[in-house]
Amino acid sequence: TLLHFVIVVGFTPLARRLTSRLRGSVRLHVTYRDGRGVLRQVLQTCDHHRWQLSSLAADAPGAPLGAESLSPQLPGIVGVMMTLSGPGILRSPEGLASVDGVSSIDRIDDDSE
Repeated sequence: TLLHFVIVVGFTPLARRLTSRLRGSVRLHVTYRDGRGVLRQVLQTCDHHRWQLSSLAADAPGAPLGAESLSPQLPGIVGVMMTLSGPGILRSPEGLASVDGVSSIDRIDDDSE
């Protein structure tokens, strides 16, 4: 009985800790203010969290922002599509949203394509 309680009480924190360390990848579309070094700060944030950038593609000038967006590009706002992987990657949208100058972050699910 004691062993049962040790497993039940100890498993939840252990599972939470292991889950936070799991590696995966996410595709994000990040829009930000142009000309203010925001992309540099975004990349520094990725480096700080040990997230690896496997692809980066800038939106075409004048094109709608984002893959599914129908709105025209706003003046002074640019976007990039990035694929990130690494530990705690599921928290990357919150981490990147804290960068000053980031306008929006959309997670792109490959399942919907």
